[in-house]
Amino acid sequence: ADPYMGLATIAMQRGDMAGALTHYSKAATIQESDKALAGLGLVHMNQGEHARAFDLFGRALTLNPANAVALGCIVREGYEQQRVADVVPFLRASLEATQDENTRITLAGCLLFLGDKEEARRHLSEVLDADPAYFDIQKTDDGVYTIEAIKGYKGEKTLTVQADDGKQYPLTLTGKEECYYIAFGLYLEDGDELLF
Repeated sequence: ADPYMGLATIAMQRGDMAGALTHYSKAATIQESDKALAGLGLVHMNQGEHARAFDLFGRALTLNPANAVALGCIVREGYEQQRVADVVPFLRASLEATQDENTRITLAGCLLFLGDKEEARRHLSEVLDADPAYFDIQKTDDGVYTIEAIKGYKGEKTLTVQADDGKQYPLTLTGKEECYYIAFGLYLEDGDELLF
């Protein structure tokens, strides 16, 4: 199966989806591995066959819950296909296998999206208990939040925020985006003022 996996990778890098599909399929026929299934999922995702891709990523994660490519892609597909609830069991299994803090944060984000603030807060608290400096959000006595940049994020994210007066303002985040979104969802309330 390994030679076919190598050929499939080369085909993917060249943008040859038909060749990649052929080689990943041959590799999966010889030995159904998480890598071959994730590769097939990537091809189907690139071809716009999102339901098929989701199923292949799920099969890959059933074989190996720690497959980071399949996990990242199934989360993306889950949001795109309105199947976030179907992603949660894969995130839980991956978290159990790896104890990865990024997986825990992604799980918290999915739970928050699904309306389960309590469990999302519990997972986020575990990340903060393990590393209190992961991100720093504080509330002053006047109820104003300050959020410091988060370690490990290289880049910026600009959001547009609309104020009560109808004006729009750009808001540039210089920390790990997902953590900010989770922090907003778990800690901030309507009317809170943000200071960066």
